Amino acid sequence: MRPRDRARLPELRYVPLAAIDVPRRPVRRALGDISGLAESMDDYGLQQPISVRVVGDRYRLTSGLRRLEAARMLHWQQVLAFVRSVDADQAYLLDLIENLQREDLSAEEEADALGELVRTRGWTLQQVADAIKRSVTYVSRRVRIFEDPELREAISQRGLPVSTAEVLLAAEPELRSDLIRRSLDEGWDQAHARVAVRALDTATALEVESDEQSEYRDSDAEATGHSREMRARQPQQTAGGDSRPPGFTRSVREFHRVIMIVRPEDLSGADRAALRALFRDLVLLARASTTPGPRVFPPLPGGRR
Repeated sequence: MRPRDRARLPELRYVPLAAIDVPRRPVRRALGDISGLAESMDDYGLQQPISVRVVGDRYRLTSGLRRLEAARMLHWQQVLAFVRSVDADQAYLLDLIENLQREDLSAEEEADALGELVRTRGWTLQQVADAIKRSVTYVSRRVRIFEDPELREAISQRGLPVSTAEVLLAAEPELRSDLIRRSLDEGWDQAHARVAVRALDTATALEVESDEQSEYRDSDAEATGHSREMRARQPQQTAGGDSRPPGFTRSVREFHRVIMIVRPEDLSGADRAALRALFRDLVLLARASTTPGPRVFPPLPGGRR
């Protein structure tokens, strides 16, 4: 074993309970039945040491909140702990990984912990996925599910399965509330939810296509100066004179659904280059003014007019 690796190993020793602080936002928040755990520890001792990290002359808990609280309930003076010298990010990650391995976290707590790494600590989705040995898609979906207030409440308060919520997440936001209500009333599993979302998407796409064709016909009927055949092929014109192709909204939605299920490791170099080009164009389009301005022509070189 290399010296560097040996230095990273935790030291197992007894730590005074009075010197241990609990982080402001621990990964696990639901403590469950502490009294039952305390009785077991009183009879059989601590079967699994807690984990702490050194912070100055004190210790910060990294995992084992229930065991720590049970020890305090028993008025123990000290507790056996793995003592590590790591920074806050590493400590948080160790706590998260241990709880994931022990399956001690609810889906809500797991999502909040993953979101904490991304939003507060500045980790990328890829870094989080690599750290917990999950896919980027898994991390992204878990975080986004619990960012939606209705899905969060349906899962944590009304028993909606997380797998069903993942399917409902793909539905349009304005349609999601009704789908959540129906899934709870009818007890949908993932397969039922998928069928419902696809049917709703198909109906919405047909409605959008019908509206766009209607707008197209209205615009075509008002056009002048062209033959009937040319008018039938002319797309709807915006106020700025740029053509908006028929089926645009439907195409955007279909592409959005595709990129939600694609895995980063499946992308080729050409795929990534195309996505980067698309991203640049989308940024320009999103920032463009919707109000047409006056056409400005720069002066010709040499002062010519």
